[in-house]
Amino acid sequence: MERIIDMHTHAQDVQNEPRYRPSLNRIRRFIGHRGPIWLWERLGYNPAVAGKAAGPFAALTAFETMLRLTTASPDRLVSSMALAGVSRAVVLPIEPFSNSHDVLVMPKAYPGLIPFASVDPRTDYAALRLDDLLKSGARGVKFHPILQEMPPENIAWHPLVEVALAHRVPILSHCGSYQYHMKRRPEHDYGNPTRFEPLLKTFPKQTFILAHMGLHERDEAIAVAKSHPNAILEISFQHRSNISKAINELGASRLVFGSDWPNSDIATPLAEAKAAASSIDDLEKILWSNAERILGII
Repeated sequence: MERIIDMHTHAQDVQNEPRYRPSLNRIRRFIGHRGPIWLWERLGYNPAVAGKAAGPFAALTAFETMLRLTTASPDRLVSSMALAGVSRAVVLPIEPFSNSHDVLVMPKAYPGLIPFASVDPRTDYAALRLDDLLKSGARGVKFHPILQEMPPENIAWHPLVEVALAHRVPILSHCGSYQYHMKRRPEHDYGNPTRFEPLLKTFPKQTFILAHMGLHERDEAIAVAKSHPNAILEISFQHRSNISKAINELGASRLVFGSDWPNSDIATPLAEAKAAASSIDDLEKILWSNAERILGII
């Protein structure tokens, strides 16, 4: 097993409402979950294919995401890590769909898992609850502006950032416009990278990890990271050419490896990262040393 830290995984269903999960499980067992995402993986996240398919196949892609998330569990995650040679993985809950307390206990049975915490910013006493979770062992915080229906420029996030800053832990947020539901919703644009700029500017000492490097809005994500040194880009769903561009424009110290398992396999983003890095030093930074620095792992 290599020394690799996957900064973006899920070991719970972090999107589907509990009442829909049994039906989605039955559908997945009957038809599987191979669709546009699966094909995109096989093509190494080819950016040309993604751009052409994003519109016509958005609803089908959303449904495939829903089906993939029903497979999330600690056992399956650890098995996938072993197959890919990943030694440690950050596990991300998303409130209100999944519970942070369940993630906090996972390392007892699975020592390679690193728990983060999530609190819905719309709920009462959100900052106090996040403080308790971080005191209980969470190593970072997860934001999801789209699924939590709160744009990143909204000041409702500020109390949570202040708690993270006090505990000196990173915040990893979904980044990139994406249709998570079968029908188009206004909040699908809440992930646009430029919308993070007020938050990055207001809290320059807080480390923010922008997931997926902005997805299809990767150029905007790179530009945002250029302007804000406290922004780190996580590279899941990015083709090697896009990762190479980010290395050239930002430096390998500003990138971390992530897969977003089970929304993607682990092997594909790992292969793209290895192909993108032009030196062993750059690859080590992306695959583990940057993550160790950000997480405070000695």
